[in-house]
Amino acid sequence: MTEQMEKTTTETLLEKIPAETRLALGAEFLTRFCILRGEQIIAPAMGKVEGVTAPVLGFEKWLEINEQTWTEGIEQYFLWIKETFNILVEDTIGAAKVYVLDWALAGGPECVFEIVEATPKRSVVRWTQCSWRKRYKEEGVPPEFIACCNGCHQENSRKGLKALNPKLTRKFTKLDVKGDPYCEIVIELKND
Repeated sequence: MTEQMEKTTTETLLEKIPAETRLALGAEFLTRFCILRGEQIIAPAMGKVEGVTAPVLGFEKWLEINEQTWTEGIEQYFLWIKETFNILVEDTIGAAKVYVLDWALAGGPECVFEIVEATPKRSVVRWTQCSWRKRYKEEGVPPEFIACCNGCHQENSRKGLKALNPKLTRKFTKLDVKGDPYCEIVIELKND
């Protein structure tokens, strides 16, 4: 390499891109990739595109496969967030922090959320903007086919929470996909 050539490494390339931009681009890629992976089955099930996978498996089978994939991933991901950011999850406050970091890391700066209540026995997290929902809308997927409900709202997210602390429960009290102005989750600590 000559002295006049700039050394090009991952580090030197990334230094030129602000951290916020890197997070936004990475999150947009992640959300779009996951949604398009699902669309290989969703689109044919909706009758928009002919395909092989959906007619063979069907939408219900896809939901089952998607649920299993996300469940195993979410458990490990929640534990990774807890350890990486050294968050104690002895109560709902720690669990709310893990959820917020989950959405911030996986969804990027397009996800807008806040912890609106935080006590050891009960915390409430609300988000008004979601990059996952935005990607689904951009791809023209109607609400009844939006699998983010699978990722956030169903059993796999509960299992991720249980991996953090088996005494914690959570329920969604608001869902934007059901017409509410935002999604809201209530995390509670079960009494022994």
